[in-house]
Amino acid sequence: MRRSILDVHGLRRVDAGGAVELWRGRLDGVDVAVKRAAPGPPDAPTLDALEHEAAAQARVSHPHVLPLVAVLADPDPGAPALVTRWARGGSLAAALDDEPADGEPWTVGQAALVLAAVAEAVGAVHASGTAHGDVTTGNVLLDDAGRPQLADFGAARPVTAAAVDVDRAALAQLGREVLTCAVAGRPPSVEARAVAALLDALAAGAATSLGSWADEVRRAVPGTEAFRPPPRLDADPSPGRRRTVEWGPRPPRPAVVEPGHGAGRPARVLLAGGLALVVCLAVVATAGRARPGPRGCPPVGPAHADLLGTGCAQAVTWSGEVLTVAAAPGAPVERFHLGRPGDRLVLGRWACAPRATPALYRPATGEVLVYPALPGAPGPGSGVAPRRTASGVVAGEPVVVADRRGCDAVVVRPAGADLGSRRPRR
Repeated sequence: MRRSILDVHGLRRVDAGGAVELWRGRLDGVDVAVKRAAPGPPDAPTLDALEHEAAAQARVSHPHVLPLVAVLADPDPGAPALVTRWARGGSLAAALDDEPADGEPWTVGQAALVLAAVAEAVGAVHASGTAHGDVTTGNVLLDDAGRPQLADFGAARPVTAAAVDVDRAALAQLGREVLTCAVAGRPPSVEARAVAALLDALAAGAATSLGSWADEVRRAVPGTEAFRPPPRLDADPSPGRRRTVEWGPRPPRPAVVEPGHGAGRPARVLLAGGLALVVCLAVVATAGRARPGPRGCPPVGPAHADLLGTGCAQAVTWSGEVLTVAAAPGAPVERFHLGRPGDRLVLGRWACAPRATPALYRPATGEVLVYPALPGAPGPGSGVAPRRTASGVVAGEPVVVADRRGCDAVVVRPAGADLGSRRPRR
């Protein structure tokens, strides 16, 4: 009897977007990643894409290519599910972005090891009769020891001269990203210049095979060096993404903070509790504590996120489906339709945007919807679609936190978790 996705224990969704989703679980006692179609009847292109990806990945066997463990039947939504080993080190993209846990930066030797390994993996893919089609740092995953494994064969195609050239050019670009990280803030060494020259030759279409090119990269950096251990393990790697989705425990921020008008300080958090959230302007009585606002605005005291870009303090109401904003007493009231009953609202300046916008957490599915602008507003924001991500936490609580750059970001903590006594990890 063909095995099904029901044989995978402890399934939880870690990423969603488009027609496919990424889940994590355990199969035969091993941690695995499961790529499956989104719920609902799958369309023919999605079925074809999953079957094509499975066939392309199954043809390759190489230490630096993420192996396909199994293809399982998925009764819901009725499509094949692709099972691979879980890469605990996350993506190479995230490892390059993350601050080193031991304080030591990347070395040219470590960069060379990664480049040579990925080049050999791409060469093995070509030898199987397939071109990968999407060689990026987001599609290279790391195991516990930092050894790279090429993943995500969703863009694979039959080998042609043009397709091979695309892979080689993408490999050269990946190499430049890794090498740039290894020499950041330091003058390039002789070894770094040698590797850079090899990358330029690869991008220019050098006739050498990728295996021979990998040998040249290793010879350019003499000495033995181990792969760089990943900064964090079990960080929910998602192929094609620049960042992992695991943030670690962080405390909630205060419900209301002063935005620091003029200094550009991000709004920390505005949480919507229950079906209604009414936040009114707190007027500071003494002139010594009040600060003048922009012309036509009241003094700026403890206020909330600037949703309309006016710089004025606002009253904000959310009914569960309609967000009502008043820029100032007597100002026109604007209403924006978003979400559905049961959603939880947070406001913040996502990615350090110049003004705050809404984000919704959907407890029933664990989905987070981040709006880049107010939906339904006149002008460019009209009909704006949210960016959807999967938090992996159902029936949780959304919290606005600061990311590494100090920008607002949404994380979801399990319901009832006490994080108030823990320090945020920057």
